[in-house]
Amino acid sequence: MGYLKEQVSYIRGMADGLSMDSSTKEGKLILAMISLLNEIADSAESNETSVDELTEAIEAIKDDIDCLESRIYGEELDDFSPWCEEDEEDDDPGFVEMVCPHCNDTIFFDSGLIESKEALVCPSCERPFQESEEK
Repeated sequence: MGYLKEQVSYIRGMADGLSMDSSTKEGKLILAMISLLNEIADSAESNETSVDELTEAIEAIKDDIDCLESRIYGEELDDFSPWCEEDEEDDDPGFVEMVCPHCNDTIFFDSGLIESKEALVCPSCERPFQESEEK
């Protein structure tokens, strides 16, 4: 879009080089037209920026929809979708569900705590878990 701005600057330079007299009717008209052209070029540049931003947003939405469709219908994606791949890698929520053998409450423990082999204690009855009780 810089092309329009360049053209308006060129025309403004021509008018300045011709020493347009802003006190004559013709001079006022030409200077007003150059000013209008400059505003049109600014508006077109702003619109182009908005269109580019909207295009990026639409592409992101399209990628999200493609990912959701692949999850719902079990289809493979045609192209690489970083959001979908990133989400698939994060299938482990970070918690392990366990049922207390003593009070039968369902407890969620951080997977890091499980891997650390520390003794797990039920927060409800405060009795220790056995590792064989994982769901």
